[in-house]
Amino acid sequence: MTFGVKENIAWLPIKDLHKYKAFPSFMKDYLSREHTGIEHIVTDERK
Repeated sequence: MTFGVKENIAWLPIKDLHKYKAFPSFMKDYLSREHTGIEHIVTDERK
C-alpha cells in the first residue's frame, strides 16, 4: 500500500546498486554477499 504515493519498481543490476537509492536500505549490503538457498526477508519500516 503506497497511500497515494507513486511507487516505481524495477530490476537493477547488483553491480550498479551503488548508483541508486533503494529500499529496504540494508539490501545493497545484503546483496553484495554470496548466499545459498532460499531466504524469506520481511521488513517493517513503520514508525
